[in-house]
Amino acid sequence: MTLSIKDPMRAFHKKGIQRSLSVDLTIGMVVILVLIEGALLYFMYQRQARLLQAEIEFKAEDYASKLSEVLAVPIWDFDDEQIEKIGKGFHQNELVRRIRITNNQGNQILLLENDGDNSLLVRRDAAIQYNQQTIGHVEIFISAASYFKEMDWLRNTLIVVLLCSIIVIFIASGLLLRLFLRKPLHALAQGMDRVAKGEFDHQTKNLSYTELTDIADRFNQMASRIKARENALIDINQELKELNDQLRQRFKYEQLLAEMSNHAASRTSYDQFVEESLRSLGEALGTTWIGLYRNRSNDDHLTLSTEWPSGETFERPSRISMVDVGLGTEFIHNLRANQPIQLNQTQLQTQDSADDVTFSPSFKTMLALPLFVQNTFYGGVLFGDVAETRKWEEVAPILETATQIIVRFIESTQARELLLRSEERFREMAEMLPETIFEMDRDGQLTYVNRSGLEQFGYSQDDLQNGLQAADMFAPGERPRLHKNIQALLDGKATRLKEYQACHKDGSQFPTMVSSSPIRKANQIVGARGFVIDISDKKNLEERLQKANRMEAIGNLAAGVAHDLNNNLSGLVGYPDLLLLDPVAYTPLTLP
Repeated sequence: MTLSIKDPMRAFHKKGIQRSLSVDLTIGMVVILVLIEGALLYFMYQRQARLLQAEIEFKAEDYASKLSEVLAVPIWDFDDEQIEKIGKGFHQNELVRRIRITNNQGNQILLLENDGDNSLLVRRDAAIQYNQQTIGHVEIFISAASYFKEMDWLRNTLIVVLLCSIIVIFIASGLLLRLFLRKPLHALAQGMDRVAKGEFDHQTKNLSYTELTDIADRFNQMASRIKARENALIDINQELKELNDQLRQRFKYEQLLAEMSNHAASRTSYDQFVEESLRSLGEALGTTWIGLYRNRSNDDHLTLSTEWPSGETFERPSRISMVDVGLGTEFIHNLRANQPIQLNQTQLQTQDSADDVTFSPSFKTMLALPLFVQNTFYGGVLFGDVAETRKWEEVAPILETATQIIVRFIESTQARELLLRSEERFREMAEMLPETIFEMDRDGQLTYVNRSGLEQFGYSQDDLQNGLQAADMFAPGERPRLHKNIQALLDGKATRLKEYQACHKDGSQFPTMVSSSPIRKANQIVGARGFVIDISDKKNLEERLQKANRMEAIGNLAAGVAHDLNNNLSGLVGYPDLLLLDPVAYTPLTLP
């Protein structure tokens, strides 16, 4: 497995390895010493190197100058033997590695070389002059190896001095730091341990060094701040705990109100809802007793309707009246004024002997909330508790909301009862009508037909429950027109009385008149309702009337004809009668 360069340091910090302060301080001092003394020694070394380099160059210049002066006469005289002696004399110097002598034409006169290291050589040349004429040149090479040996010795000496200084400083500073810092650091460690154990009032004192005293003062200040923060955290935790308890209790109350609302929406019975609501309130609030008093006949007294816990566990009045002295008058007067009533133990126990309103002496406090149903005084809810520490103002919003839920349930129950009675009354009226009353949905399925309608069409209630289509009640030839009119009705268009040929269950047909209107819910048409009138009798009467009209016309015609004939025959009938008034004896009219 490969590790990056940062892995050792990361592992070092993870393991939590601790280092010695004295070691760190010693290392710091050593580093400073190395930097300062190293820089100083390096400066000395460079300065000495420059001096030696200058000395070598000076000797090279000096040897070249002296050799050119000595060789001037021998070269002018062409004395080769003397030139060789002079050259060898200079060549015997251990610094001289090579000597080369040439004439003014550049021809070599003498060349002398010594064995040795030729890598560190200093070269100098000089002109050989005689009577201010250049008669030759001399070239000399001087070795700097001996000087560099001296420099190496100097460098090694300086390094040894530096290392010895480092070792001495490291050992001495470590021992001194441990000697002087052990006791104050131990005192600081003890102070930290005591603070870590919770002794925040502990003060670290009696430290001999100013630096450590400042650290101790800061540490003491830190301990004081930690103590203040811990106290603040304790207070915050306590407040958070109380707030959490309040939120939990509030959530419990909200759940209670939600359950009461759901229970009220379930259309349960009045007694069951009130009993369950009082029980839930009593268990959630932890109160001792709850009673609901009703003003049944809108008079001046209240009657106990429902209580929790049930039974005569506590002494309480079953009836509170305005004629009762003491609490009775106060209760009803304030409740009728829509004002809550809160009584303490003193008020509950200072009751007149003649007062019929008597509560158990176990009750230490009591709260009464009024109930108004549709702005009419309905009664009140009483909460009794045996604890003196009960604070009704903390739960008053919850109780008021709960009583409003009870009021809304009572109002909705009364409204449902009125609606049911109204629906029952209109249903009975619909059943009494001789005409057919019907309701259907948007699909044409009949949802209601009164008794007369079922009898008129020959169907039963079971047939209606099994499913009847409105189109099945009419003749097949009428159904296209019927479907068209139904669709227009569902689209919201106005309809009038329309005549249809209805169809009985046995297949017989009879004429009817139908009138219908749409059923709207939430501004939407969900079906139609209407009535059907059997006009068979009307049709029969119309036929008889038509016959009577025809007979009357025939009678009128016959009377006219008879009148015309009577006019023409009146002369024939009248004249014989006139003749008979004065008959002649021999006329045939007188014959028997």
